Amino acid sequence: MEIRFDWPKIYDSVLFETMKREKFAQVVARDIEQAIEEDGTPAGGSLGTSPELCERFGVGKETLLEATRLLADRGVANMRRGAHGGLIVLGQRASDPAALLERYLSGVGISVDQILEAQRAIALVGVYGHHIRHGRAEDFNELFRQLVSDGRSPLGKPLPPGPWTAAEVFPCLKPFHTALDALLASKNMSKSDDHARCQGLVGLSADYLTGEVVRLRRIGVEKLGTELQIAERIGVSRQVLRQAMRLLEDQGLLACRRGRSNGIVTAAAHPANIVRSLSDFFASRKLVESDFRHVLSVLDRINRSLFAAKAEDSRFGTLQRMIEQKDWRKPATHIRRMHLEWPVLNNPALSLLEQSLSAYRARRAGPRVFVAIGDTDLLRRRMFEHVDLMRSRDLGGADRRYMEIHSQITVLLGGN
Repeated sequence: MEIRFDWPKIYDSVLFETMKREKFAQVVARDIEQAIEEDGTPAGGSLGTSPELCERFGVGKETLLEATRLLADRGVANMRRGAHGGLIVLGQRASDPAALLERYLSGVGISVDQILEAQRAIALVGVYGHHIRHGRAEDFNELFRQLVSDGRSPLGKPLPPGPWTAAEVFPCLKPFHTALDALLASKNMSKSDDHARCQGLVGLSADYLTGEVVRLRRIGVEKLGTELQIAERIGVSRQVLRQAMRLLEDQGLLACRRGRSNGIVTAAAHPANIVRSLSDFFASRKLVESDFRHVLSVLDRINRSLFAAKAEDSRFGTLQRMIEQKDWRKPATHIRRMHLEWPVLNNPALSLLEQSLSAYRARRAGPRVFVAIGDTDLLRRRMFEHVDLMRSRDLGGADRRYMEIHSQITVLLGGN
């Protein structure tokens, strides 16, 4: 049967593009960030005045104003008035993904336990890298299966001592490594009163809404209320509230719904602009297959084991139905499993890492549509066996079956 990998459509699916499109101001803000990088504008330098930027990017004053507010919130650039005014570049650049990650993960309310779990995952990937460099992949497989032999998370116990304790972090993991270290340190420090975003009513409103998002996520509530209800609750005008919401929409914390289900809701998935920014960073560093493929492979194994250790029985039934309905000719079906598993993993850093690397892999593949002929019945049987092993908490056996599935797909794709 035909197996189709339509990489452009897979990229859209990973980004959730069919579910949520970027606002035009977000697109303009990203274009301005790229222009800062391409022009080499230093911190303190001006990219141009408001009229010049409107003409350069082909937008109106209102759209430019909204885009520059987003850039100011990201710490990239700020619009200055006066004789020496213009869009002034700040210290934080578009090429600094660690700061972007730190702000986003803080906004979604990542906990200390989630930070530590993500750090242990990165350390385990480093152990894998150590074994690969020394041609000892099978030794890592044995180590990994020892970690899951009790049917629990491979990240719930310390790694055994070995020469890998000082393993170098893969380049694609460094922004996450830096952001998680900073977040862990900040958990023991009070928030600075002069934080850039906390100036003015818009910043205070955004901070209030961020706190509400964190609180509601923890109790499983999605809707904050209507625009009018929230404005009255905070005691600000709807114009101020809308500016605050734009900042948080850009960070992927909120989504605005219209129609019968109207209101402000917590964002259910990592937003396209966050994932795309990380993908842009990977591209700017010219990461090649060897820089991320091993990471994505072992991260996939870690996340599958975490899912098996954390999931309720009903989730396995959903997974089996998904396998029954899987259509290898439709690209989006390759991504649905990740979408099912991420809420169970309950770790925004790990799900965002997998999503951003998957997006970069699809983006790097370019406009190719890869078609192969393979025994999909055998693949389906192995997938069912994999789910049964996970359900019985035989995580070592599940990992072996997963590796067989992964190897079969790799052969069918010719090593792609």
